[in-house]
Amino acid sequence: MADAFHCNFDTAGINAQLDAMHQATGDAIRPAAQAGAQVFYRAVISNVQAHRHTGKLASAIYQVFSTDNSVDGKKATYHVSWNAKKAPHGHLVEHGTSRMAARPFVRPAFDAVQGQGLQAAVAEFEQSMHQFLGR
Repeated sequence: MADAFHCNFDTAGINAQLDAMHQATGDAIRPAAQAGAQVFYRAVISNVQAHRHTGKLASAIYQVFSTDNSVDGKKATYHVSWNAKKAPHGHLVEHGTSRMAARPFVRPAFDAVQGQGLQAAVAEFEQSMHQFLGR
């Protein structure tokens, strides 16, 4: 008869740590997304103020967490745009008309700061994870 070797492991401690890490990463996603959105938001405001006439459009720029496009602990989405009720002319400024050249403020902001926004999001996520790990 062959000799047998049996080894048992209690993985409860490791499983608890993995569950805690999973929770920590989920908790870090929304603040990280907001940090990136904040960079974009500031750039949009700056672009609008560069061509400012009345200030209505600048005061209508907003960022908001999108509950419809986010998944708790997995994906966080923020919208940066303008409130069309406060500044119904926003699309005319962004896209232009047959009488007025476009003075886009959203797309150029994204193009200019997308790398900085990503860096801000990553830095916020890393900071949250360092706090979780106690470093």
